[in-house]
Amino acid sequence: MEAKRSDEYRNKMRESSVKLWQDDEFKTTVIESNKASHNTAESRERHSSIAKDLWEDKDYAERIKSTWNDDKKNEMSQNKQEFFAHNIEDRFRRFIEQAIMVHGDKYDYSEVNYVNADTKVIIICPKHGEFEQEPGNHLQGQGCKLCGIEKSQHAHRLSTPDFVDRAISVHGDRYDYENSDYYGTKTKVKIMCPRHGEFEQIPNCHLSGNGCPKCAGTHLQNNINTFVQSLGFETQFNDRTAIYPYELDIYVPQKKFGIEVHGIFWHSYDHIETKEEKECHSFKADLCSDRNIRSVQIFEHEWIEKQDVVKSIIRAKLGKSDRIYARKCDIVNIDSSRYREFVGGNHLQGSRPASVRLGLEYDGELVSMLSISKHDKYQWEIMRFANKLGLSVLGGASKLFKHFVNNWNPTNVLTYADRRYSDGDLYKKLGFRLDSITNPNYYYVMRNVVYSRQQFQKHKLKDKLKIFDPDKSEAENMFNNGYRRLWDAGHYKFIWSK
Repeated sequence: MEAKRSDEYRNKMRESSVKLWQDDEFKTTVIESNKASHNTAESRERHSSIAKDLWEDKDYAERIKSTWNDDKKNEMSQNKQEFFAHNIEDRFRRFIEQAIMVHGDKYDYSEVNYVNADTKVIIICPKHGEFEQEPGNHLQGQGCKLCGIEKSQHAHRLSTPDFVDRAISVHGDRYDYENSDYYGTKTKVKIMCPRHGEFEQIPNCHLSGNGCPKCAGTHLQNNINTFVQSLGFETQFNDRTAIYPYELDIYVPQKKFGIEVHGIFWHSYDHIETKEEKECHSFKADLCSDRNIRSVQIFEHEWIEKQDVVKSIIRAKLGKSDRIYARKCDIVNIDSSRYREFVGGNHLQGSRPASVRLGLEYDGELVSMLSISKHDKYQWEIMRFANKLGLSVLGGASKLFKHFVNNWNPTNVLTYADRRYSDGDLYKKLGFRLDSITNPNYYYVMRNVVYSRQQFQKHKLKDKLKIFDPDKSEAENMFNNGYRRLWDAGHYKFIWSK
């Protein structure tokens, strides 16, 4: 019974508190009294006087009690009505008075339903809208979180000369900052590259060591081109003949083989992309496929972090790998530890859990591996296939897959082939049929670090990002926090059926 009365009391208090703040006489009087001398003894005395005058005003007390319905009033004695009215008015009034003494008239409290110091209330910021906060914390000086972030950024804001000095300490005299105007960490500045002209960059990225995107791409492209030439091939740089009128960064005419080099800054976006932007890498893959040109598309971070794996892929595409025959190899089951080690060092995408792990050993050394897991729809899915770096195991995939079919008796098997590195011929030779080509997938990029999109699904963003707006999309929230988005070329989806 007491709990029920308590709930009724809190409900009435919420209703009354809203009506009280919506009362123009009360709100105007309190705010105006505070403006004269903010947070002083005179101000506190004035607030106390206002409260007393309000309570002694019989019309005001009647307005408080009028928030209850007639049935409730009939259940209460006159004394109880006045007691509850006083408590409602007193608690809410004290919170509003103290909030104004701390924050002035910055916030709108018209949506406050005050219960106690620990129950969050809705407060309205004139700049960023509604936010929730515990009254006790609000009275200790906490306010709008987004305002706090902006204030912090402003406090740490450099002047343009400060930014230029720091940039020179990082990059030396490589760039010209004559047209650079610094407005904050999130606003791009103009920087002049003596080779490629003016470009824009986020200040923090520039001070972290990033420079002209075209220079970075050219340097990376030169390194890969030098490697291909070291294998004994002539190359054409920035070729426009193979997929005319479009360009291939590196082309090997002798092998009809093209290489695209994607700097992760230059090839990523900080805005909602157009269809053409999302599909630009997929489009290049289509052009090469239509002209029977085998190709690979290398992301900058892959060359930096897994250069040996990328080089091994290029060697294999150009027929420069060492060769051994699967018929000379033994099939073995691989434990999870050995599997993770092999895949981590020999597959571009690293390890993925798998229930079936089959390998080929040559003279006791693991040289090839196939992993497969259960799949809800297609029964089985090939997770990884990899050869040891620098090796081509002729017939290796076929030998391993036939062993799986003979021993596990599958009905359907699913697999995907990354269009940036594969034309899917391997799976066609194993008897798979092409089911479809998936849409391009995306990744998020921050300061040269690439993250999978699964890490930043919208329901996870509130706890991950400094600035989060539930009304904005996943991508919009990520862009607002300085992330960029990088798109791949999609995947071939293959199905094998018995």
